[in-house]
Amino acid sequence: MAAMTTEVGGPKEVVAVGMGSGFGCLLTRSGEVWGWGQGAVEFLGAGGAARPSNPVRVAGLSEVADLAVGSEHVCARKKDGSVWCWGVNTKWQLGSEQLVDSTVPVKVEGLEPADEIAAGPIASCARLGKEIHCWGDEKILGKEQHKPAKIEGLSDAAAIAVGPLNICVAATSGAVSCTAVEEGERFLTFPVEGVSDAIALAMGQSYACALGKTGEISCWGATDELTTGGFSRAQASPVRVKGLGNAVALAAYGTTSCAVTRDGSAWCWRWSRLRAGEELGAERVFPGEPSPRP
Repeated sequence: MAAMTTEVGGPKEVVAVGMGSGFGCLLTRSGEVWGWGQGAVEFLGAGGAARPSNPVRVAGLSEVADLAVGSEHVCARKKDGSVWCWGVNTKWQLGSEQLVDSTVPVKVEGLEPADEIAAGPIASCARLGKEIHCWGDEKILGKEQHKPAKIEGLSDAAAIAVGPLNICVAATSGAVSCTAVEEGERFLTFPVEGVSDAIALAMGQSYACALGKTGEISCWGATDELTTGGFSRAQASPVRVKGLGNAVALAAYGTTSCAVTRDGSAWCWRWSRLRAGEELGAERVFPGEPSPRP
């Protein structure tokens, strides 16, 4: 059965879109951020406006260059390098002084100039040059971080992704390292062996994927069907997504990942329980009917 699509009204010059739990946000070419959906009003940054089916503009925010959407909060990086967050703040993911939700963007102090931002369910991160600074819950950072703190062991960073319980970074060399909080609340950083040319990362529920310079994609993570949050160092064994050798963009949410190829088509696959040496398979979802990728 073909997937149904619905056009989202509002601004047309959209350059980025992010999805959270029951809501969505978009970034326009002019640097505005808009939100819509059936989630709580905090997610939309509209200062307590009704829950719209069409986008409403996030008040007081302009000149935005980058957007990161978590499960229940949003962060925006402005062109001047400042970072602003809003939404649910139960895990200190807004980086604000108090543990309270915010319906309007709040500036995260101490991050100018940030070069990249990323958000997960319970934490947010920013790349400052080649350093990674994060704030949020102890389950992903090892201890509560009310304000941004440098993550030791993640250096020479060029790209970053934040998942439910892991942070992954691609170095300028293309090598990938990830974090995990394992037994005894011990915070670890470890290399992902077998990935050496990553230029972009994406993280879903208990897994991560890397896009290589050649357009190939590899993924790794927990293969136990009972795992619901993160992956361990022992589970960081990449498997290739077969048939995708010309990808140019990558995204992940939940158990589904998608990639855009050079010809403009989109392909998606699901992270699932794998046997040793097994490859992931992608299906074409746009344009045309889904069909197995050779």
